[in-house]
Amino acid sequence: MRLSTVLALAGLLGACNNDFDPKGEDPGAQGGGDDTGEPVEEDTGEAPEPDPDTVDDDGDGFTEEDGDCDDADADINPAAEEICDGVDNDCDGTSDADADVDGDGLQDCADACPVYVDVDAAPGGTGHHDAPLQLIQDGIEATVDLGCNEVEVAAGLYIEQLDTLGYPVHVYGRDGAAATVVDAAGAGSVLTIATGEDRSTVIEGLTLTGGVAAQGGGAYLDSSSPHLLDLIIDANEADGGAGVRTFYGDPLIEGCSFTGNDACWGGPEEGCDGGGIMVRSGAPEIIGNVFELNRAGDGGALWLAYADALVAQNVIARNEAHDDDPTQAGQGGGIDVQVGTSDTFILNNIIVDNTASSHGGGVVAYELVAGYGEPTIAHNVVAWNRVTDTNNGAGILANGNTAPVIKANVVYGNDGPGITTNAGAVVSYNLVWINDDNWSGAQGDLSGIDGNLQTAPLVVRSNDNTDWTDDDWTPVSGSPLIDGGDPAETDADGTRADIGAYGGAWGGW
Repeated sequence: MRLSTVLALAGLLGACNNDFDPKGEDPGAQGGGDDTGEPVEEDTGEAPEPDPDTVDDDGDGFTEEDGDCDDADADINPAAEEICDGVDNDCDGTSDADADVDGDGLQDCADACPVYVDVDAAPGGTGHHDAPLQLIQDGIEATVDLGCNEVEVAAGLYIEQLDTLGYPVHVYGRDGAAATVVDAAGAGSVLTIATGEDRSTVIEGLTLTGGVAAQGGGAYLDSSSPHLLDLIIDANEADGGAGVRTFYGDPLIEGCSFTGNDACWGGPEEGCDGGGIMVRSGAPEIIGNVFELNRAGDGGALWLAYADALVAQNVIARNEAHDDDPTQAGQGGGIDVQVGTSDTFILNNIIVDNTASSHGGGVVAYELVAGYGEPTIAHNVVAWNRVTDTNNGAGILANGNTAPVIKANVVYGNDGPGITTNAGAVVSYNLVWINDDNWSGAQGDLSGIDGNLQTAPLVVRSNDNTDWTDDDWTPVSGSPLIDGGDPAETDADGTRADIGAYGGAWGGW
């Protein structure tokens, strides 16, 4: 090629390089127009994709936007009923029916135990947690079909009467006795246990009230031995055992409150026994209860006959025994041991402010015919009791043909004789102080004899103000009660037994 041709081509190429854009853009396009507007979608002829949260995929009327937590299942949505399947059916964030309130590993909605009772439940319940029965008696009877011996009762007022029908059931008020009231409304006994039940039958945490019956207004026990626990037994009426009447059984009655029960107070004499409890035969244990403001012809709080009974660690206050004929009745404002046995034990009770019209303001031991045994009345506080129409033992009275053991009691400030003895009573290691008369009866003044003391007890606090809760009968340092009991007996700490309610084997309460 000629040199002139090469130079011509080079000049041409140099002229082209003056307009070269290394990015491949057209410089004229850059400088000649405005390209800042919104881009325009190319119309493809197809509709835009919808938001999946607004689509009801399963056709149940709810979208995910509406709160449907599983839009692939029409049975799961905010309006669905919660069922016992381990799924959050109603989309509230929990599976309500899968709760396990009693902790037994079974879902409440499938759990037949306990049987649930709620007076405010809807009719037609099954006894399951989500469908309670309305009546306690229905709950008791449902235990057989459901294979469960527990009946849990919600708080409320239940107008009904109960019968355990021989079943080994545990009926309990979920929120306690004060909140769970069973009222018989005068129709008979509130509770009947009379089909051979043993202590596996437990009635707990209920108030029994409104019972009116010939026997056992609050509870009628016959040839049965249930466990009555933490009950309020209030304002019941009967000729015998206004609160509880137990015949020929071995019940455990523990931690209950007996208030305002009336066993035909004022007479007639025959049968008006046991404002709180009437016991005839059997071997009941009556432990840790409070008896207050109960009334009867005999035995304002307790009446016992032919029974191997243990009565221990109870508070027996402001009860009354009265009959219109003061020569016949009004025995045992607190306790009437009508006929004791050698296995009748009245131990470590606080017996205060009780009244009898004729015999034994606090405790009377009486036996018309000798030969049944010698009841023991020991380690009690018997204070501020009275007899109104006679002078027969305001504190403790041994009367008739009985030979009770009266030992290690504090008998204090009673309105009348502190201890009145008959010829057979065995009386030792008692502290008897500032009663109207400390001693009376067949054996006379026993101060200084067989360990009996006549001196101030020296306790934390005692007030004659009819309020037993304001007292503390614990002996203070230097009290003659400390180690003043029978040397053959010991306290829980192994030392010689103290006199009073906190001494001896049952003193640790």
